Amino acid sequence: MIFLGGEVQALDGYVLVNNERVPDVETGRKILAAVDEALRKTGLRSVMFDTRDLPPPPDAVNRVLRAWVDAGANHDRVALLVRSDLKRIASNMRAQSKGVELRSFHDVEEAEVWLTEPSERVRTGSFEVIDPELRPPGSS
Repeated sequence: MIFLGGEVQALDGYVLVNNERVPDVETGRKILAAVDEALRKTGLRSVMFDTRDLPPPPDAVNRVLRAWVDAGANHDRVALLVRSDLKRIASNMRAQSKGVELRSFHDVEEAEVWLTEPSERVRTGSFEVIDPELRPPGSS
């Protein structure tokens, strides 16, 4: 799906989002709605945002993206492609502290491997549970 300033496309194993420029809040919400639509139509559960050629978005746009990622309604994993080591480290630390399946990468291939590898966690709405079949023996 092509939208003003970018594109959302379903690839093999994930939905890819490419923006030509940093969106404002309204456009950001439209992009995320298009991502949700693509996820529902394809049955995919992973998303990659390529932000390598963009400056950092305003805080208001970051809040919209973070709320969407944290809710996890239609996705299990989100990968961000970034150039900055600081951005990669900061977003990975935030995701770990929030318990969400988001990771930042410099390399497309590395992100694709992570997005498409089996996960032992299953998202249900905004809650995350460990798949009972993958729990260690004797645990509940």
